[in-house]
Amino acid sequence: MKEIKVIAIPDETRILINYGYEDDDEYSTSYAKEGQRVAVVANGVSISDPDTKDFLGEYTPIKKKLEITDVFANFSVIRNVSHKDTSFLATVSPMLRSTSTKVFDPIPVNPEQILNINEDTNMISVGDKVIFLKK
Repeated sequence: MKEIKVIAIPDETRILINYGYEDDDEYSTSYAKEGQRVAVVANGVSISDPDTKDFLGEYTPIKKKLEITDVFANFSVIRNVSHKDTSFLATVSPMLRSTSTKVFDPIPVNPEQILNINEDTNMISVGDKVIFLKK
């Protein structure tokens, strides 16, 4: 399977990736369909077991989870789609709208062992790798 990447950034709301409907095949576990969730990821960092030194895999921090909105033959458009609550109760009072936000509280860790993997990883650039997410 080919590596999927960011190939262009037309504006602040659209990113183009090098995967379209002609890339789909019957053996592929990924697919370019409207509504499919993807993630733009940072360069990976090799992770090894501290005791055995065995390679355990690569940690690739997620820069942003996005959604495919338009599919063309050889590329697709991905965007940051948010769904606004348009129910009657939400229009009557914002207090009746239920929203939740994830907050990640600090964990007491040894500061000398912090890898600083996420340093400046939120900026998406041409060439960044893209992975498909399960719905």
